[in-house]
Amino acid sequence: MSSLHQWLAATTAVLSQYGLGGLIVTAFAEASFFPVPPDVILIPLCLLQPALGWWYALLTTLSSSLGGVFGAFIGLRFGRPLLRHFASPQRVGQVEGLFNRYGGWAVALAALTPIPYKVFTIAAGVFQVSPWVVLAASLGGRGLRFFLEALTIYLWGEQATALLSTYLGPVTLGLGVVLAAAAWYFARRPRRARPAYTAVPAWRWWWQRSPLARWGEPGLYLMAGACLSFIFLILFAKLADEVAEQEFLRADTYLLALAASVRQPLFTLVMQAVTTLGSFTVLVPLAALSMLLLARRGARFQALLLALALAGGWSIDELLKWGFHRTRPNIARLIDVSGYSFPSGHAMVATAFYGMLAYLWWRRLPAAPARRLVVAATLLLLLGIGFSRVYLGAHYPTDVLGGFLAGALWLTCCIMADLPRPGA
Repeated sequence: MSSLHQWLAATTAVLSQYGLGGLIVTAFAEASFFPVPPDVILIPLCLLQPALGWWYALLTTLSSSLGGVFGAFIGLRFGRPLLRHFASPQRVGQVEGLFNRYGGWAVALAALTPIPYKVFTIAAGVFQVSPWVVLAASLGGRGLRFFLEALTIYLWGEQATALLSTYLGPVTLGLGVVLAAAAWYFARRPRRARPAYTAVPAWRWWWQRSPLARWGEPGLYLMAGACLSFIFLILFAKLADEVAEQEFLRADTYLLALAASVRQPLFTLVMQAVTTLGSFTVLVPLAALSMLLLARRGARFQALLLALALAGGWSIDELLKWGFHRTRPNIARLIDVSGYSFPSGHAMVATAFYGMLAYLWWRRLPAAPARRLVVAATLLLLLGIGFSRVYLGAHYPTDVLGGFLAGALWLTCCIMADLPRPGA
């Protein structure tokens, strides 16, 4: 046992030296097989940079939740013998009873409290709980725990270590009791059939009585597009205000340095190729070819909208750059760029153009799997272009985020112009 304790201490020390990477690995592994909780790395990182505590808590939550799903897979694949390796037969029987009665509530309870989390994630696989239930319960429980730690450190600084060591266990146990009470209540509550008048969702009931209802389907699209545009506008305005006040400068600098620390020659070549997909040397010929194909199919208006998405995205981005006058980062930049930095032109124009192209493909594909594939591929492409700008040192992360938000706003406006006509 002493050798095991020494190995665990040495392993934890090594992982701690890798900072954010060690935190992610520990959070993922602890949820399925590693005995050391990620709190031992999360708390020191939050103490070093309290302003980034929310970011650390988010990454820890996501990593631990994905590790929980992996633990459920281990349980599903290897079954009860592995579960008995971590717990006694009596404990296994107790856990099985909990899962039979409460399902995902048991995972959420273990994710929040000092109860061994990996026992419940593995048990979830053994007792064939849906992985989506495991993921949702883990996100709720782990997120509440880790964000509570980050909030405590943000408010009390170094004094938070004493508070967490003294009160974190009782507080999470108290929240666990509340969660268990809620699970018990909902498990015992009889399911009654809804009356016929509640079968219509609330939003549809409101829509049927709104002035836009007489516009039919175009009115519904118009309302949804207007709400989505308003959300993107508010998020971009909030981000732009924070960027102007340099609230995120430390986080931007840290993430840029982190991206620079993982540079490899082969990966750099890949990122240079990916970033080219967001440049006009690729977008203009691709737009011309797409417009030609659309025009030959009789979709001249959609071809015009595709051109508008590209040209409008570029024009608006240039106006925003001149309005904010943010200089570009100068941390080991790998490519030559000019002009201002916020928002990222690659991110904004790519979002508007590739998003519009994906929308036009989505309308013409009859099968749902093909539509989902187009959406997923477009999202991956945009994320790759955005990351390449940070990796190559051309933009701050907030520049890329601002470009995504502004591009999504312009894309929504372009799609709204393609609304179906009344009676169509």
